[in-house]
Amino acid sequence: MPHYDFKNLSPLDYEDLSRDLLQQESGLTFESFKPGKDGGIDLRHLKTKNHSIIVQCKRYYDYRALISTLKKELKKVIKINPSRYIIRTSIELSPSNKDEICNLFNPYILNTNDIYGQNDFNNLLGKFPEIEKKHYKLWLSSTNILENIIYSRIHNQSIFENEIIQETVKTYAPNDSLENAVKIINKNKYVVISGIPGIGKSTLAKMLCYHYIKNHDFEDFVYITDSIGEAISTYKESKRQIFLFDDFLGSNFLE
Repeated sequence: MPHYDFKNLSPLDYEDLSRDLLQQESGLTFESFKPGKDGGIDLRHLKTKNHSIIVQCKRYYDYRALISTLKKELKKVIKINPSRYIIRTSIELSPSNKDEICNLFNPYILNTNDIYGQNDFNNLLGKFPEIEKKHYKLWLSSTNILENIIYSRIHNQSIFENEIIQETVKTYAPNDSLENAVKIINKNKYVVISGIPGIGKSTLAKMLCYHYIKNHDFEDFVYITDSIGEAISTYKESKRQIFLFDDFLGSNFLE
């Protein structure tokens, strides 16, 4: 899950991000408006004249400032009288914070699920990475996104190879070679599979990767074909990674 604090976004950028995530999550279309006095409305969905969902986006740095501002917003909300009122804020919220906000705007906020704090935002960005990529100001400081751009070939070929592994496992018949290879990896943290062409080296390697991804909580699968330098470039000390180096036709070994 990403861990943004959203401080590098302008209020308008934050509203746009809120709108895109909300639309993706809800499947509804929300209106957004020009900067300036908004009358208590940052985003709006009108189902009918008397049925509206109103969203307020608050980019603040601490809860005290947020709740003070929200208390001033209450009169506007009562005047608008929405069917549903949603609050999105950039700060972290505790359960008691959400309860206080929910009680303040009762009955307009239906429950605390309509109050999104920083952690909720990051959770949604993890679920919808395409939204994260769209908002470039957000990820200019994101290591994960920048690495995916810089090493896009390795990233993409790893995705493709992982899909192939998922298909291969459906028809794979386990044998002693898999068990023996697992023992070697558990002891040495690596295994070299060699032999004449056509004996199933690549298939065994793929099944080893599947075994560790499925049973040992490895977070990152990296498929490399050109050189060990690709593994060095994509190595992350903080992640449990598994690397598959498919040295096709022994090109690197022969060198």
